[in-house]
Amino acid sequence: MKKLIALATLSAFAVGASFAFAADHPQQTRMKECNVKAKGKKGDERRQFMSACLSGKDVAKDAAVKKVSVQKKS
Repeated sequence: MKKLIALATLSAFAVGASFAFAADHPQQTRMKECNVKAKGKKGDERRQFMSACLSGKDVAKDAAVKKVSVQKKS
């Protein structure tokens, strides 16, 4: 009887946990979106892009500002 109760309790926790882990959290969603946007980037460029993207910075705007500032220095 104790084994049956333990098995039923364990099953209830397993079912509850599966629903909790199935939902995407905001960080997981952001990671998926950033991975799609980072397609084609490699090495340091990808690492910097992912860092900025995951922190919520506007990466496209930052890249444009850097490009303009580099052109002004030339």
